[in-house]
Formats: sequence, structure tokens, C-alpha cells
Amino acid sequence: MDQEPWRPVLRDAVFADVLELARLDRICFPQHAYSADLILRFLELYLPCVVAEEADGSIVGFAMVMPEVDERTGILVTLDVAPKMRRRGLGTLMMGWCAGTLLDLVPSIDLIWLTVASRNEGARAFYHRLGFRETDSIEGYYKDDDAVVMVHLDLRKLASERGP
Repeated sequence: MDQEPWRPVLRDAVFADVLELARLDRICFPQHAYSADLILRFLELYLPCVVAEEADGSIVGFAMVMPEVDERTGILVTLDVAPKMRRRGLGTLMMGWCAGTLLDLVPSIDLIWLTVASRNEGARAFYHRLGFRETDSIEGYYKDDDAVVMVHLDLRKLASERGP
């Protein structure tokens, strides 16, 4: 009998998730994780945030975006995938959700951009596979590293990655 493919449950973040999101962010980005207070503030500002859960309800990922309506852009605030869940399509699925949500909120949006630590080769390669391109760098952006600015110009294509 064929095994069902792994498929996480995606849902909107709620205030009750804040402590778990902060815990996961500390695991994913120990040097520059967001505090629970800041994550709470982002949610209070109604920033779109998707949570990925296993069937047992455990949170294994989340992603947050910020629309910049006047600029017709969106910013990927963070994309967190639990280390044991990486390379299974979860990051791609959540990026598709982010792009689709931005388009739902601001249909005229032109692009999404993000910053990534210059030494985070795995993340940079992931974003390249999704169609992002490196456009700039910011010296000393992170405490221990420079940032690379990456941009994706086709949100509709990226949104198609969210699946059915």
C-alpha cells in the first residue's frame, strides 16, 4: 500500500501561537531571533502569518509577510522551518501562501523582497530555486553577518507554489 505524501496543515497564526513561534525562531535563527513580544506586536498589526502544523498539532514552521501598499511590494519578515522538516517542500508551500496572501491583499503588488544572512548558503540556494535574485547587500545588517537582499518579480508564479 502506498504511503500518503506528507502534507502539513497550513493555517493563520493566532495570538496563542506566539510563544511557540518565538521558540521555533530561536531554533532557526539563534543569533537574531525575534522575541515573543515582537512577534506578538507583528500579529497585533495584522501582518499575515501562516503556521504549518503536523497532524498532532505541533508547529513545524511559520512565515510572515508585510505588505507595503504604497510601494506595491511585500517583505518576507521571516520564514522558519524546523530543522527536522527541511527539504520536504514546506518552505516552498509557505512561500506560495505568502505570495498568494500578498496578492489577495494588494492585487497591484509588483514584487516581494527579503534579506538573508550572507553566510546562509542553504537559504540563499532555496530562494534562488524559487526564482529570487540577489539585488543588493547591506553591510553589518545582522549582528554577525551582512545581509543579501533578494527580490522575486513574479508573485503569481510564486503563489502557484501553495498547491491546491
